[in-house]
Amino acid sequence: MHQPPRRPTVLALLALLVGLHLAVAGPILIGPPHPVLARPAGDPLPPADQAVLDEVARLLGDPGAGPAPADDAGAGRTVVLIGVDADGRPVARCVGTLEEARAFLAGEDQPFAAVLAPDADDHAAPPAVPQPLAQLQAGAGAEITIVNLDGPGEGFNDPTPAAPVGGNPGTTVGQQRLRAFEYAAAIWASRIQSTVSIRINAQFDQLSCSRTSGALGAAGPLQSFAFPPVAAPPGAQPSTLYPVALANKLAGRDLSPAQNDIVATFNSEVGKPGCLESVGWYYGFDGNEGPFGIDLVTTLLHEFAHGLGFISLVSPSTGQNTSLADDIWNYGLFDRVFGRLWKDMAPDERRLSAAGANRLVWSGPATRAAGPYLLGGAPALSVEAPAELAGVVPVGVASFGPRLPLSLLRAQVALASPADACAPLANSAVAGAILLADLGGCAPEVKARNAQAAGAAALLLADTANNGAPPPIDGPGPDVYIPVAGTTLAQAQRLRPAAEAGTLRAALGIGLAELRGADDQGRPLMYTPAQVREQSSVSHFDQSATPNLLMEPFISAELGQDLDLTDELLRDIGWYPDTNHNLVDDRAERELAVSQTVSPLGRLPAGASVTLSVTVRNAGALDVASARLVDSFPARLGDISWTAAYSGGASGPGGGAGDIGSVLRLPAGSSAVFTIQTTLLPGGGPDAVVNVARLLLAADEDDRVAENNAAAVSIPTSSERLMLPMLGG
Repeated sequence: MHQPPRRPTVLALLALLVGLHLAVAGPILIGPPHPVLARPAGDPLPPADQAVLDEVARLLGDPGAGPAPADDAGAGRTVVLIGVDADGRPVARCVGTLEEARAFLAGEDQPFAAVLAPDADDHAAPPAVPQPLAQLQAGAGAEITIVNLDGPGEGFNDPTPAAPVGGNPGTTVGQQRLRAFEYAAAIWASRIQSTVSIRINAQFDQLSCSRTSGALGAAGPLQSFAFPPVAAPPGAQPSTLYPVALANKLAGRDLSPAQNDIVATFNSEVGKPGCLESVGWYYGFDGNEGPFGIDLVTTLLHEFAHGLGFISLVSPSTGQNTSLADDIWNYGLFDRVFGRLWKDMAPDERRLSAAGANRLVWSGPATRAAGPYLLGGAPALSVEAPAELAGVVPVGVASFGPRLPLSLLRAQVALASPADACAPLANSAVAGAILLADLGGCAPEVKARNAQAAGAAALLLADTANNGAPPPIDGPGPDVYIPVAGTTLAQAQRLRPAAEAGTLRAALGIGLAELRGADDQGRPLMYTPAQVREQSSVSHFDQSATPNLLMEPFISAELGQDLDLTDELLRDIGWYPDTNHNLVDDRAERELAVSQTVSPLGRLPAGASVTLSVTVRNAGALDVASARLVDSFPARLGDISWTAAYSGGASGPGGGAGDIGSVLRLPAGSSAVFTIQTTLLPGGGPDAVVNVARLLLAADEDDRVAENNAAAVSIPTSSERLMLPMLGG
């Protein structure tokens, strides 16, 4: 494959320029990265929506639209727009240009139906119990300060009385707004680390809106910095743009003391007469906004992430950098067709890449490792017989009924009679089968009730139009208890003859081997619609992710305050934990080596005595304050006793009987050795002591599971769960 040039003359020039500048100022500031696009030609919007578009222009820093808020020029900023659907429910969309905003306001850019439709189980979920704000702030690894830019009596200073809601203790509208900002900031501060305070210029203003649409708010980084090659701090890529808060973290000092780091402006009029009055802001901390509320904390988590660096500084429509330097985003964005990172691609290749479906993924190690635990598999019908039809058929899921099972539902596939299942079913083959019926003729939930009344195990609805994707299946269906899915007309026509002959057998459910929203290597897909959206394309996760992710372009109602893969991606670009402030990722400094031996080896009779030795050694540079051995022994082992010995400052209990649930302290360079005595019960053997102990490091919030087949392993994180293998035998 032809390798394009890497623009060496441009980078060499940059290195020369910043090298000359170094003696005076250190890193070089690169100006506003995103010019606002000219408004595209097209039919005029209604006056109210045009006013919203004009507001977006101002928020994005269009010089002809009035001053941008908070003395910012719109650099890298995104705006959250909102509309209401036919039922009056809010639909929120993150945009970065007038082109995107116009498309949304004109109804040309809408989320997938399946993305908005919550799972049936979600409706019954109790509200989350929010972590107290003071507790979040006490455990923070960074200081994020909300700088109140509002005047007396407005925005954060609005004196209108309000009852505390969802863990938010504020007693006025202004107090609740400010506490919600502080709560979102505290969530992020608890998941990142920096010795430099992060300051957010924040305010509530009267932004334009109508009864059905409006601008919720805008946020983004105020500046970006690049480090010269001769002065790049450890962990930073030279001649590469970083948003200012991240650049400050890497530099260990404030690179622009006179300027704050992030700007956030939100709409104070939402819910008032004439402005999205069917919905309203929800200021609680528990994610219990209901069907007509807009969760401010969730919206802020999304927008603050953009401000912290979840954004590309390359124009996806041209592939060009917006300055002389690459940005750190290009080090994680990988094109599966070209087989290269964006930093290694020419502008024309990037332009093609940004418009290609399912070809751009995020390849950073933290995000890639977390994906399998946070993304669900794709819903599918796996055809098992007859052999000539074998394969996987993608399906869509209904907005009602139970979720598709993780363990596949295997059954014969039977045809409905009548074909649309709008009347009680006549054929006896339905019982225990996956019923294939036509969509249309009556509501989907009516078909589902008829199917379950006849004893069907599941219902598969075939589209009656020749669409390329499985149809959305919407309905109330509170009394539906069988899974309901949909497939395309083409797939149904292919499967129907075998179903009629009684030879079609398939499995319906969620395939964990095929992650929904990731490629076959577990790398999350990035948002690349065929119609490039200038600042949304490549700067969000793809909408195909299941469950929905915080950083998809549409902010979904069921997100709550989960940072899902978002904080993992921010780790990849440099927001790694660094508790000793040496600019080295803590995960490279907490390194636990685990080894296990069993004696004697070979086939052993019932009643034989076995000795198991497990050694845990902290080979890294940082202390591990809390490690636990848990879940220890299989049922086929008899009486169990154990002793522990410590060296190098490690500490914990000296011994005990039965399972080990001890908390250990393992300073750097220390080790603990557990000697475990047991006997084999009838049916036992050497395999009975395989994986007899599990090491769980409880140093932070992650909970990853990794099975290892080596005698000694290194764990490159402070929070891995490890299944211990057996040596020999």
